[in-house]
Amino acid sequence: MKTERRHDLQHNVLDSEVTKVADFFRKYGNQLFWGAIIGVAIILVVVFARNTFRGRQIEGYSRYGRLHASVETAPAELAGAWLEFAQTTHNKRLAGLALVEAGNNNLVLFLEGGAVDGQAFLAEAEELFQRVLSEYADKPLAVAKAHFGLSTVAKNRRDWDAARSELEAVLAIEQVTSTPVTAEARAMLDLLPSLAEPVAFVSRPSITPMESLEETYLRGEWGLDEDYDLPGEFDFTDQLP
Repeated sequence: MKTERRHDLQHNVLDSEVTKVADFFRKYGNQLFWGAIIGVAIILVVVFARNTFRGRQIEGYSRYGRLHASVETAPAELAGAWLEFAQTTHNKRLAGLALVEAGNNNLVLFLEGGAVDGQAFLAEAEELFQRVLSEYADKPLAVAKAHFGLSTVAKNRRDWDAARSELEAVLAIEQVTSTPVTAEARAMLDLLPSLAEPVAFVSRPSITPMESLEETYLRGEWGLDEDYDLPGEFDFTDQLP
């Protein structure tokens, strides 16, 4: 009797719980269904966005590598390609480095153009390096290379104090202490004092007129071991006694 009563109680509790669950799904079933649909859609969107971002990153690094390998491309064309890359890439780090490369190519054009014709390229390089400092200040490597580029601009203007200041700015960036740009900046700082020294021009040695050489020879004061080169057509042996 007790066993049957206990069984009936368990059965009633189970029926009650099933009824509660059925009522819950009857009341909130639509919300749960759409919630599940929305959750799955969010997951798919996140996965798609992540894969798209990763694909863009890979493509960006691939384009960056191809431009670096374009050693035979003319500097003017390459500078334009770097600028276009900086404007279209979704990677801020690569965009900053691309502006640095565009500035470096303008420095090459300055050297090819000479001190007068190349001044516009020098100014363009300076502007690009300054853009890196203002627009990509949170990218340490690009900032360090931009400071190094500005030091080159200052050196070509013989502004040695500015060049030193830019090189010291490179060394002050802790995040790039183990990179080649730091080693280059340190080496250039050591070299800077010698570059700043005035150039000593060697005066052209005076050349003894041919008449004086002839007179010296005729007086017997010209030694055969003297290290002078006389023109082959100069012949005054017919004047010997």
